[in-house]
Amino acid sequence: MIIFNEEEYANSLLQHGFKRFMSLRDLTILGKFFRYKGMKTAQVRKNLIEFCMKYNPSYNDVVFGWKVDKAVLNSKKSVLRIGNPIEIDKVEVEKIFEIEDYQYRKILFTMLAIARFFKESKGSRIKPNTPYYTNCRFTDILSEAKVSANRQQRMRIMKELTDTGMIEPTLVGGFKIEYAVEKVQDCIIKIEDIENIIGYFPYFCSECGKQLERKPKRRNICDVCYAEKRKESVRENVQKHRGNLPQNRAM
Repeated sequence: MIIFNEEEYANSLLQHGFKRFMSLRDLTILGKFFRYKGMKTAQVRKNLIEFCMKYNPSYNDVVFGWKVDKAVLNSKKSVLRIGNPIEIDKVEVEKIFEIEDYQYRKILFTMLAIARFFKESKGSRIKPNTPYYTNCRFTDILSEAKVSANRQQRMRIMKELTDTGMIEPTLVGGFKIEYAVEKVQDCIIKIEDIENIIGYFPYFCSECGKQLERKPKRRNICDVCYAEKRKESVRENVQKHRGNLPQNRAM
């Protein structure tokens, strides 16, 4: 699971409890959230313990206290990550659409959006001149891209995408995004809701090349071009029908 907006995630934890029992990641995000609200270290630890006792009635500071202390320490190292709109450059979209496979396009679009979000969002510790990377699990990337694949298919997809030169695997299991521009110059897509990346995936008419606001009802063709093709088809059928009619014989 990829956690994008940590503020929203922290509010969900406070309402519903741990996503995973006594998760250090959950506690760390809560610690950052409490600091974001202006609390000092002692109050942060107190609130974390109260949270643990609420959602873990058997909480024991001797057994679990180290996790709370670790979360308090971790919460000092970075600020709460809060998302902001992500811009995608026209050049990046054009590069992605050089790939013929529709599913691969969605994956590349998703990887770019994730990489840009984690580098540019408030609370990011990534330096501005650092290339774009995504260190998320590939299964999570596919989930965000709405692409289903078993283990064998995932390995094939990673290899084929790597062979295109669009991505480069890293030693820590992530990917360097080779097609990302250093700075967006010509924004063609703005992702307002990072929780719905694929909802911003672009569609283009295969006939006129116009970008569509939503996925076309008919395969890769806009309504205007479809209507024109229908007219052309009707004209061709009429001409064909007339050509097949028997000629009138002279009386």
